[in-house]
Amino acid sequence: MSDVSATSADLAQTLGATDQALFQTATDLASTSITALGLGSPYTPIGWCLHYLEFLHSVLPWWGAIAVGTLLLRLTVFPVVISAQKTAAKLNEVLPEQALLKEKMNQARLVGDSMEFARLSNESHTLFKRHGVNPIKAMLAPMAQIPLFLTFFLTLRRMANYPVESLKEGGFSWVVDLSIPDPFLVLPVVTALSLWVTLELSFRSGKFPSLFTFSFSIAQYLPLNLGLNPNQTPIFKYGARIVPLVTLAFTYDFPAAILMYWCTNNALSILQVAALKQPAVRTFLNIPQIKVNPARLPVNQKSFKKRKYFVFLGFLG
Repeated sequence: MSDVSATSADLAQTLGATDQALFQTATDLASTSITALGLGSPYTPIGWCLHYLEFLHSVLPWWGAIAVGTLLLRLTVFPVVISAQKTAAKLNEVLPEQALLKEKMNQARLVGDSMEFARLSNESHTLFKRHGVNPIKAMLAPMAQIPLFLTFFLTLRRMANYPVESLKEGGFSWVVDLSIPDPFLVLPVVTALSLWVTLELSFRSGKFPSLFTFSFSIAQYLPLNLGLNPNQTPIFKYGARIVPLVTLAFTYDFPAAILMYWCTNNALSILQVAALKQPAVRTFLNIPQIKVNPARLPVNQKSFKKRKYFVFLGFLG
């Protein structure tokens, strides 16, 4: 014990006053609770997220805390996803009638017949009401995920920018420091690829992500079985495939902590899309089976050709 004390004393004498102060500051920062760093008010979603992640970090490394935290949040909103899927299945039942009305509305819009367009629009609303379905309910799942994604994103960005000292050693394998971008760009590429896989699974099953989900690619994208006809939205379908490339261009220099969350979220989305396609899973969750095959619905190609230029302009806008 005396040898240890002597060694400590010698070390203290060796270090200058400034060096000792810096050493003590670094030690305090490493041991300070992240919620005590003032990164977010305890009365705001970011503050709650900080407490949530710090609790998970008390038993897991940071990369594990982020992954498990993402999983638990997705499980929390899964009942909303089931409810949205049930609504989408009901919408699918009225799809043939709705598709015809939509085509007539497009024709009325092209010829500038506002009275006929208004009449058909009202008839469309009446159709939904008669069958007891509300298309807005199909938006609940993506709308529920948007604030969760933004909260997680902003929280992890603040932690990385501060940076939280423990985050610098909270990674794994090739990406040890989660406060800086992935030096080998593996996480950005995986994020873009997983987004592409999710979209492809959605398109091939006739399930299109909602516009809100698609826009945030985030939370992106709980595909809802709205029963849209792929032939009626080819520009949307093929234009959507550009999004993973755009995502890669914008996220390559994101801190690894953010991409760790994003990759986990995308992986869970892929599992969810694949699972909800299975009849056995839908039966277990009491989600009605899809009765109408969207690809077999009639579509007016001439009308579409007249519309596609304006649809393209809409995407640019």
